[in-house]
This record gives sequence, C-alpha cells and structure tokens, in this order.
Amino acid sequence: MIVRIAGLGRIGTRAEMAFDFDVRSDLTGRLTVSDYGEGRADGSAPTLRVDPTDAGTAVTAFRMASGACSDPSRGAEFDGTGREDTGALVAFTVVACDNGPPENGLDFFGIALPSAGFSRSGSVTSGDIARSAASSSGDTLVVSTSTSGSNLDVDGYTVTVDGTNAQLSATNGRVTFTGLAAGDHPVALSGVAANCTVSGANPQTVSVPAGGAASATFAVSCTSAVPRVTGLGQIGVGSPTPGTNVQTFDFDVRADLTGRFTATDYSDVQPDGKVASLTTDASTDPATSVTAYRNSSSACSDRSRGVEFDAVGRERTGAIVSYTVAVCDNGPAGSGMDLWSIFLPSESYDRSGNLTSGDIAKSTAPSSEGSLAVSTSTTGSNLDPDGYMVTVDGTNSQPIAVNGSVTFTGLSPSSHAVVLSGVAANCTVSGGNSQTVTVPSGGTATAAFAVSCAAITGDLTVTTSTSGSSVPSGYTVTVDETTRQAIGINSSVTFANLAAGTHTVELSGVASNCTVSGGTSRMVTVPSGGTATVSYSVGCITPNQPPTVNAGPDETSLIGLFYTESASFSDPDNNGPWSYTITWGDGSSTTGSTSSQGTISASHTYLLFGSYTIRVTVTDSAGVSGSDTKVVTFIL
Repeated sequence: MIVRIAGLGRIGTRAEMAFDFDVRSDLTGRLTVSDYGEGRADGSAPTLRVDPTDAGTAVTAFRMASGACSDPSRGAEFDGTGREDTGALVAFTVVACDNGPPENGLDFFGIALPSAGFSRSGSVTSGDIARSAASSSGDTLVVSTSTSGSNLDVDGYTVTVDGTNAQLSATNGRVTFTGLAAGDHPVALSGVAANCTVSGANPQTVSVPAGGAASATFAVSCTSAVPRVTGLGQIGVGSPTPGTNVQTFDFDVRADLTGRFTATDYSDVQPDGKVASLTTDASTDPATSVTAYRNSSSACSDRSRGVEFDAVGRERTGAIVSYTVAVCDNGPAGSGMDLWSIFLPSESYDRSGNLTSGDIAKSTAPSSEGSLAVSTSTTGSNLDPDGYMVTVDGTNSQPIAVNGSVTFTGLSPSSHAVVLSGVAANCTVSGGNSQTVTVPSGGTATAAFAVSCAAITGDLTVTTSTSGSSVPSGYTVTVDETTRQAIGINSSVTFANLAAGTHTVELSGVASNCTVSGGTSRMVTVPSGGTATVSYSVGCITPNQPPTVNAGPDETSLIGLFYTESASFSDPDNNGPWSYTITWGDGSSTTGSTSSQGTISASHTYLLFGSYTIRVTVTDSAGVSGSDTKVVTFIL
C-alpha cells in the first residue's frame, strides 16, 4: 500500500508560512515552502523546494504516521533534501496532520531544518492537508479539472470524495483516488474563487465499477473580475491628532497585486513632532508594491468576509519595510463591525481593532477594465545602465529594464498614450518614444519599444614639452596600463576611440636628471564624441660629474720607510671646494681639503718593509667622489 500526503495552504495569520506539497511513501513527490515571517525588504520570502526536475533534491524517507497528531494514523512525516532559493541544498523534515475537512483550522503542518537550527509549525489557517492511501486492490476514480477564462484561481481547488477523502488539484489538472469500493460516490469541487463558476452539478455522483476505473470532470470558467478590497476610516476613539491613540487608513488593493495603501499612527509622534505613516503606491514610488493577496482571513469570524495582503511600503522616514494587513468586511459603513489590523515583522509593530469610523468593502473590480503589457528591446553598445521609465496617460509610471516588460492593470477600455522616457543620449527609439494603444474590455493590449544604442567613445591627445640640458631621446605614454605609444620630447600623440569616461595616463622613460611638473601619472575624463588633452612639462639638467684623480705610477723605494704621496685631480664641473682622503694601505689615512684643482700631497712613515696600496679619493662640494690607487713597495 502506498500512502500519500498532500497539502496546499498556510500557517500563521500575519508572519505566514505557505506550503504546497504532494509526497508519497514510494519517495516520489514535490514540495514548496515559503516563509513570509522571514520576508525580505523587496517583498520576497525565503523558499525551499523539492522538484523532480532538480536532481539535487529528493524525498529520502517517509513515515506513515506521526506522533505530532492527536491521532497518529491521520498524519505522516517525511525527510528530504531541498534547494533554497539561494541555491544551497539543505536537509529537512516535514510533519503533517490531516485532522479534518478543508478550512476547518484543525490540520497541522511543521518543518525543521536541523543544520540551520530552524523549525516552524502550527495549525493550518487556510487551505488543507489530505492523507490518502493507494491500494493494489479496490477501484479507481480519476477526477479532472478544466478551467478557462481570465484571472484563474491561483491556489487551485480541493476535490473531495465521499465527504472525507480529499486531494488538492490544479486549475487544469487531474487527481486519482484509489482503493474505492464499487458503487456510487459523491465528488465535490471546493475552493473555487469568487470570480469563477463550476458548470453542471457540484457535487456530482460517479459510479465506480468493480475492478475498474471511473472518471469525473469539472469544467470551471472564470471572468476577468478581480477580487478587490477598499477601506477608508480609523480605529481608536477621538480626533486624529498627534499623541492620540488613533490609527487612520486609506487603501484600494486588488488580487492582481495593484493598488495603493496609506496608514497613519497618531500615537507614534516622532522627534520632529510629526506622526508616523506608511505608504505603498507603485505608480509613484516603484520601490513599494503589493506582493500577495489572499481572498479570506482567519481574523474574521466568517473567513470569506475577510482579505489579507502583504506589501512593501515606505515609512515617513524613508525606510522600506514589509508588512501584512488583515481586514474584515463584517457590516455596512458606520456599523462598527468591520475590523482592520496591520503587522510589521521587522519592527514588531502590531495594531488592530474594530472601525470607529469609515468602512471596509470587499468586492470585485469591474470586468470591463483591461491591461497593457509594455516591453523594451535594446541593442547596440553602451546600453543605458539605469533602464527607462514607462508612463501611461501622463501619470501612471513604472520603471522598466533595457530588455524587460511591465504590465499596467485596471485601465479603461479605450485609447491610452504610452511614453518611454529616460533614454540615454547615445540611444534612439525606433519609431519614436510615444505610442497610442487601445486597451480592449477585459483584455490585454501590448506596446513594444525597440531601442538601439551607439558606442560612446572619444579621443585623448598627449603632448610633451622638454627643456634644459642632457635631455633624453623620447618617452612612452601608457593609457589604462594597457595601451602604449612612443612620444618625442617635444611632440604629441593621440589615442582614438577610447570609451567615454575616466582614464589613467602615465609618462615613462623619463631620465633621472629630468623632472616632470605635476608628476608622471594623470587622471583624465574623455568626453563622448570629443577630445581630452593631457600636457607634460619636463625640465632636465646636466648631471654632476665626479672629479678625475691620478694617484701616480706604482713605485719601489730603497731609501727607508718614509714616503711622500703626490697626486693630482681635475673636476669638469669645477665644483669646489674639494675634500680628499689618502688611505696608506696599512690601516691609517690622511684627510684634508683644497679650494683649487691640481696637486694633493701628504707624507707617511711605514713601520715595516713590504708592498702597500695607496688610494686617493677626492669629493666635490655636491658629494660626488672620484678615486685612484697606486702600489708602493719598500725593500732593503
């Protein structure tokens, strides 16, 4: 016998976790879990998946009962390896309990990731978990769903056989019930959205033959009407003035994730004396958006009279935050029965209460409204780095990537002006940046903009000017450490077709006796379609030359150990006065100075006969030295 556990729904009422799984004891199946309690600033939620098309993921173990359930036989547990939306693979365990029919609030779901120290569980606040068994004996019923029209039900349906045996089905899908007794069975389709209608009988009765299979089909049609909730009013008693415990709101949000929202908390007075507020309106602030819409709420005594939506909004301080709103349309305006609540997980902020004024209304948007899908296709070089802006009718704007698409919803069935702006100077829109598009009633129109961009380049001219003496024969100019050209000492070279922007220019090959005014390295900005210039001024001087010293020829002395050294020197730079040192070769030396070129003489007495190397060194006033040696030999 193969046991199957399937679920589609959520746990939690604000920081929700959504799940969608269908797993069998033969270790086949799929899983998707998204944790909105860990929602990111952009409105997305961390997500874990097991998908048969991803070989790195798998169901690794299945237990046909669970001690987490009041009746263990109503539950199942399975282990697996899933892939997070970051790409990482992690091990997990899921516990699920089928404690009753759909939407009764008794089913249970939990998940744990041991390596991350993460676990979360709770009763199912919307949706259902169904445990079923497929037996090798018994008969089979295949139930198919076929859905047509617009705005199809996003979370599918629930198929229930005999009032207790339930499975989740896609809007266009098929589920199989096995191990049924031969005979008649009632089959019901539930969870159908308000804008959708089931054709024919629901439930319908199907006769399952002995040892065979029966089939049932539900045809569903959906209109373009979109679930919608609006609200304008306050909770809290008194006038909305700074310091009072009053919160006001004004919103109009639809299930197609369009709309606007504003809330103000007069009890939260900020340092500048103004009160805290939160706004979402993607048409004027693209960083804000509605990210999820649920057409019921467990916050209401009658769930069907409620709505919940998640969104990303901007606080008065400029901060971007994620939040969840739950509302109940429990009665007419002014009845005080409607409920409004808001929760900001990142700030642990929570406000809720019955309306003291105003109204909340749950409805559907007019089916005559249509949509407009705008796309851009950009080719060429140096594409616009920050994309473009699309504006419909002069007021409704959205950002769009250079190769991307955006959709405008809730438009009247008529002609609309569409303008593409923010196009860079080097780019051209084919056919112009303005179009007129007719949006059909209940349908979608399209507008496409083709943009081509030319390369953005410019030229760079480098010049040199060299003065002084002992100048070099030339230099080398290098741009961005890669492109080089030789340049004369008084010349210029041009680097053509450089990318517009900032570049580094380096002058090398400068002789040590030369100095570059301002240094050898420069930063220069090359304009698009223009020419930038860099000038180098180089000054050179003749280098100081060392004195030329003549210590005299080698000698042999026969008349004793007393010796007089007579040396001569000359200096081509006449850079005096000069100091000199005579080292006698026996560890002793004689120093002196002279203010004129010519002869240097000094005497020394040796203690022993033998050969000695005498070195004469002359240093000019700039510290440059020259020297010469001779050998003197003393014999008896």
